[in-house]
Amino acid sequence: MREPNHPETAESLRRRLFVALTLDESTRDELERVQGLLLPDLAHPHLTSRHNLHLTLVFLGEQTLRQEADATRAMRAATRAFADAGGTSFRLSLGDLGCFERRSRSVVWMGLRRTGSARAGYGSLMKLQALLEAELVLTGLKTERRPFRPHITLARGCRVAPGTGEKSMEDLLLRRSREFGLAAEVGADEKCPSFGVDGISLMWSHHPAGGALAYSELSRCSL
Repeated sequence: MREPNHPETAESLRRRLFVALTLDESTRDELERVQGLLLPDLAHPHLTSRHNLHLTLVFLGEQTLRQEADATRAMRAATRAFADAGGTSFRLSLGDLGCFERRSRSVVWMGLRRTGSARAGYGSLMKLQALLEAELVLTGLKTERRPFRPHITLARGCRVAPGTGEKSMEDLLLRRSREFGLAAEVGADEKCPSFGVDGISLMWSHHPAGGALAYSELSRCSL
C-alpha cells in the first residue's frame, strides 16, 4: 500500500477527506457518455468532471494530519479483515439512474446492479464498506450516520429542464434509465458495463491554487 503524501504547506494541516473506489478509464468513458445523454434534460447542471468521478465508501470531512494517518491505518485493518474473511478483488456493474433531492435542486447519480451476475460483487462491496466504517469508528473518527447507498455522482445542482414532459427528477431518471438500457428489468446483467475493484483510496477534496475542485489520492490499500 502507498502511504499518505504530506506536502509541506499550511493547507496540509487540515484536509477534507473521504475513502473511495477509483474508476478505470473505460468506466469513466461510459459515465461521460451517460452525462452527455442526460445533458439536454437538465437545467443548470454542474457535471462531475471526468477526473473526479468515483464511488465514495465513507465521507470523513475535515481531518488533521494525525486523523489522516488514523484513517490510513483503519483502511489497512479493513482490507486485512476483508481478506481474512475470504474477500478478494471483485467486479461491480453500473446500474440505473437516481437522485438525491437538495431543496429545489437534485444530485443526479448512477447506481449499481445488485441482482443476477452482479449480486456477488455487490455483496462484496457492502461487506468491505461495513468493515471499513467499523475500523474508522474504532480509531475514533466520526463518519456519516446514514445507510450506505453506493452511487457515482454525475451532476449536482440540477433541475428538470423545460420540455422534458416530466415534472419530477425521479420520474425523468426512471424513464431515461429504461431508454438507455440501464434499468434492471431492461438490460441483461452480462451486457452492462462493469469495473474491477482491487483496492480502496483515501482522497483529498480541494481546490489546487484556488482552481477547480479536484479529488487527489493520498494513500491506497490493495485488496
